[in-house]
Amino acid sequence: MKHWMMTVALTSALGLLSCGPGDRRTAAAPGDPDHEGEHKHVHVVVPIERQKEWGIEVGPVAEAALPLTTRLNGALSLDLNRTAHVSSLAAGKIVSVATDLGRDVRRGQPLAVINSPEFARDRSDFLRARSRFNLTRREFERARLLVEEKAIEQKEFLRREAEFEDASTEFGVLGSKLHSYGLDHAEIEAWLERCDDLDRDGWLCELVDPNLTVVSPVDGRVIFREAVVGEQIGPDKVLFTVSDLRTLWAQFDAYESDLRFLRTGGRIDIRSTLYPERVFPGAVRVVSDAVDEKLRMVRVRAEVANTEGLLKPNMYVTGEATAEGTAKAPVVPSEAVQKLDGGTVVFVAEDDVTFAPRHVVTGDSSGGLTAVRSGLAAGERIVVRGAFALKTEAAKAAFAGQGHVH
Repeated sequence: MKHWMMTVALTSALGLLSCGPGDRRTAAAPGDPDHEGEHKHVHVVVPIERQKEWGIEVGPVAEAALPLTTRLNGALSLDLNRTAHVSSLAAGKIVSVATDLGRDVRRGQPLAVINSPEFARDRSDFLRARSRFNLTRREFERARLLVEEKAIEQKEFLRREAEFEDASTEFGVLGSKLHSYGLDHAEIEAWLERCDDLDRDGWLCELVDPNLTVVSPVDGRVIFREAVVGEQIGPDKVLFTVSDLRTLWAQFDAYESDLRFLRTGGRIDIRSTLYPERVFPGAVRVVSDAVDEKLRMVRVRAEVANTEGLLKPNMYVTGEATAEGTAKAPVVPSEAVQKLDGGTVVFVAEDDVTFAPRHVVTGDSSGGLTAVRSGLAAGERIVVRGAFALKTEAAKAAFAGQGHVH
């Protein structure tokens, strides 16, 4: 008993325990007819002598000032800011695939090669526009010199100027089209140099290499692949999905009453049942500006680091957010909390020898103490030690259909 009272004195240091009105879990109040109908537990009567043998100790439910917290249910998803659906920018046939599911790729890394007549045609059109641009530019520069010397009429000069401007526009438009295929200025310049070399050797550059390389636009991992060699595809077909899984989104639905716990940039602790001892720190990035008129819920998005790769998209998680301030709540020794008949119970002392299981909803545990969210009130007398022995006897009595155990 002295040990229990000393432990209660330390509850003010319980920074990890949580309790607050934001929690939506409920438990039936003691004596609730519905509650009693669901769980027909027997009372356990244990003489004083037997209590000493079993190490049973009784003490009052303590009360501690605990942080105000709320718990949210949600699921993980891809970080769409670090995800890309990759398609070919031109219709054609897949001639090679350079990656597969689960492979890590870098931005700009080739994923597949598409043989595209459309791409080859646009390249040829660009080369012809380049030749016309160069020709009209030379004629315009010559006309500018001739008109100054009055060797040609102003009308002829204006005609050549118009042709040069028209060729410049066409050249620029077709160059932009090549950029839309993912080619940058350096790649186009390098290609033009190769074309000039081929032209000098008598080859037709516009008939060379109709292959378009599809590259990854982001760093990440290939999590979806639909590219098959030999398949005829168009720009509307997604060939790969690449996502940086080192960061995920946690999507939650919050009640209006939870909003005081949530703010953009605030912390939210994320947990998964697969890793019950782990807390994954998250940061709230978006709190919806509108409440769903039917569900009365607010959409909340948090960002969580996943550098170890333990978390997976579509995994169910819970989030816990804390508001400023504290609230008093019951706390009990963790060993007083037992699992019985599929529920969580503590044993309430009805008198010196009679004990009844009481269903409770618990919060977090720390330092050997557990917060009780509902089902108990401060000051009630419960079994603080030896509760496991009572649980065993209660289970036996319930199985045998007895009302009391002596």
